[in-house]
Amino acid sequence: MSETEFDFDSLADQEIEVKYRGCTFYLLEADAATGRDFTNKGVACKNNDLIGLGDLEPWLVSQCLWRVKPGDPQKPAGERVPLAVVLTWEHKVVHPLFLKAVKIGELGGDKDPDAIRKQIAELQGQLTTIEEQEAARKNGSGGTATHSSSPTAQAGADR
Repeated sequence: MSETEFDFDSLADQEIEVKYRGCTFYLLEADAATGRDFTNKGVACKNNDLIGLGDLEPWLVSQCLWRVKPGDPQKPAGERVPLAVVLTWEHKVVHPLFLKAVKIGELGGDKDPDAIRKQIAELQGQLTTIEEQEAARKNGSGGTATHSSSPTAQAGADR
């Protein structure tokens, strides 16, 4: 395929048979709506100090895992496994299904080298700032007045 054409007719659907507690399920790659929601939920969780990040795993599994009706060769049968059901399963079952759903759905985030370089630069800047603040504290300068009578300032001066 050339860089100027998109031919998705040859893409095979990713589906993995899953057997659990005597039932057969199929783990399918995420559709566009699930991919969008996964990205939005992940961003929201990261911006809220990781509150709710653990909900991503069972939620994604419930969006990508489909029931197969006994004796019905159709895969999937058109019925997702409800989140309430996935939440009753052991973590050692849900976690690997989550990892596989992320992989086959290509939900692992932006792998663009320029985006990764930008992230590295931002993190390096944060690290430099933290290191400078630590060095200033150790040297007795930088924001904490050692002549103050506050307990925080006194603790800093005692170091």
